[in-house]
Amino acid sequence: ADYLTKFDLDADVLARAIHRALDHHRMRQELDDLHQRLEQRVAQQAAAIRQSERDLRAILDHTPTVIGYWDAGLRNRFGNRAWSDWAGTDPGRLPEPIRSMIENLSQWNELISIPHSLAFDPYDKERHLWVIDRDGQQILKFTNDGKKLVLKLGEKNVAGTDQGHFNRPASLVFLPDGSFYVADGYVNARVVKFDKNGKFLLEWGTKGSGPGQFNLVHSVAVDANHRVYASDRNNNRVQVFDAAGKFIEEWPN
Repeated sequence: ADYLTKFDLDADVLARAIHRALDHHRMRQELDDLHQRLEQRVAQQAAAIRQSERDLRAILDHTPTVIGYWDAGLRNRFGNRAWSDWAGTDPGRLPEPIRSMIENLSQWNELISIPHSLAFDPYDKERHLWVIDRDGQQILKFTNDGKKLVLKLGEKNVAGTDQGHFNRPASLVFLPDGSFYVADGYVNARVVKFDKNGKFLLEWGTKGSGPGQFNLVHSVAVDANHRVYASDRNNNRVQVFDAAGKFIEEWPN
């Protein structure tokens, strides 16, 4: 009271001033806290982006070399060129080594219907050639020169959902131990894993749009940690799983 009288201050005015000062202090604290949380979130996002970049590089490092498409008419895609670049081209005019490869594989025209892709296992010293015969419902493994068929999975022109059949498979990807995952695929909504000898190991996926469900599994890839990346084409996303098929996350389009 003496202080108020001495400086001719009104108690209510002083109280309001103190409250304003306290409010300002609390606001500054809240702003500082918000700024700190924003900085942490930005740092987390930056770290996540860097990790995603590392994951993508690892995927590329562990993805088999896909050399293109071919069909019985020898008029489809080869190498990294757009399929239309060589569509209808006389095989004799194609560049090497594609020309020789076509000559070696033409003996299998009756066996193969619509090869969706060709791949090499990057861990295979003998560099066997794999053919994913989408409409023929088969996955075929040939010697590197294409002269000998050494493994066949699926039954020609017979679709199915059991361990020995596919329904329009699309692609595959290899692991260092020789096992591989198959994107199965255009009709079946699953990823299937086989060992290096073609023995069925496991599968996952059902038709739908939820986690672990698919609507056209078009391709698969793996990274150095054996996480599986499945391109769920008609759901416009990539789904990420562990090696046993447990859902981890999805990357929307």
